[in-house]
Amino acid sequence: MDENTPYYWRIRPFNICGAGDYRTPVAFHTLAKVCNSYIALEDDDERIPIPGQGTPTVVSPITILTNGTINDVNIPYIRGSYKANYQLENQLVSDDCYHFV
Repeated sequence: MDENTPYYWRIRPFNICGAGDYRTPVAFHTLAKVCNSYIALEDDDERIPIPGQGTPTVVSPITILTNGTINDVNIPYIRGSYKANYQLENQLVSDDCYHFV
């Protein structure tokens, strides 16, 4: 199927008694694929400190000002320097509070 294209289909049932009437056509539209990359920090010198005590929540927002629906999110790597990386939990959260872990 091609991107950003409407498709139409309908069915006509057949059985041992013969062919039936065509059913009402149905349509669907494929998505237009647009791949954009976004980063949380513009400069490598900007660092987000993580307190060494307690269980703090540290936020690094990524603002996306494009209209449309996000269907797929890929995070190739999270860069950080922390003595016990295995103790860190990372979550991706939208403004609508949908969580992706």
